[in-house]
Formats: sequence, structure tokens, C-alpha cells
Amino acid sequence: MQIGNIDVFLEAITIASACNKVLRKRFLKPDTIGLIPTGGYSDNVNYSRKSRILRKKMGERYCTVVTDANIGY
Repeated sequence: MQIGNIDVFLEAITIASACNKVLRKRFLKPDTIGLIPTGGYSDNVNYSRKSRILRKKMGERYCTVVTDANIGY
């Protein structure tokens, strides 16, 4: 079976290794390594700017410190 110019049964044992071979052969430049970008592959955050501002104001209102992963925002 040919997938992405790779004979899966001859060159790869698992699906993960087959996907890795396709990535290396078709998408990476020669003599480079693939690195995950600093922020991941998308700006996937579980909070909004408004919610962070609200938490800060609630902390000030009730005289407490509300901490989160991005202190100083």
C-alpha cells in the first residue's frame, strides 16, 4: 500500500512511524528537524482578555490576590 510515496508495509511498522516518514519526506527540508512552535500550532487559550480583567477587578474589590498562569497581564 502506497501512502505519500511510502510503502507502509516495508518502511513503517506503526501508523505513527508511517505518519512521521510522510512528514519527513514531504514537508520538512533536508537536514532539518521539526520543532513545535513556542505557542503551539495555534493560539488555543482557554480564557479571554475580558475574563482576565474581570478576575483582576474582583481581586481588587475583595482585597485578595487572584493568580493565574499569566501574571502581570
